[in-house]
Amino acid sequence: MKKLKKSPVSIVCYVIAALSLIYALYALVSGYSYLNSYFSAYGTSIGANLGDAATYMLSQSFTPLCFAVMVFMCGHINEGVRALNPDNYVDVVVVDKAEADTDGASEAEPAELAEVENETEVVEVEEVETVEAVTDEEAAEPAEEAETAEAEDAKNE
Repeated sequence: MKKLKKSPVSIVCYVIAALSLIYALYALVSGYSYLNSYFSAYGTSIGANLGDAATYMLSQSFTPLCFAVMVFMCGHINEGVRALNPDNYVDVVVVDKAEADTDGASEAEPAELAEVENETEVVEVEEVETVEAVTDEEAAEPAEEAETAEAEDAKNE
């Protein structure tokens, strides 16, 4: 099974988007509390001045909200582009701990066996370079060429 490696750039984008979204929510709540106290000081309500209240609240929270959406989309697009390159995948092998711990399974109590059977462990396997095997015939070819070259040099002298 292959799994896409996490990109540090995408993770940073997601974190910045989350922080910006939190700030947008904070601006929305603080704008509401400011308007509530402002209108109560003058004896009116937010409902009576809904147009002004909505304009103020949107002006306070719209910019960080749009920024959060754009940064999130940048991270999502980055992940989508990285998914197209096969070098960005890691082989993942799922190993069942019950099979891996067969030595200790015979000594364990039945209650412990039930817990071990349901546990799985994910192990990442790194790519290994393949090396072509050299046969005896292929290894002997350069030695034969060197011997024939030496024989020719000896004949020429």
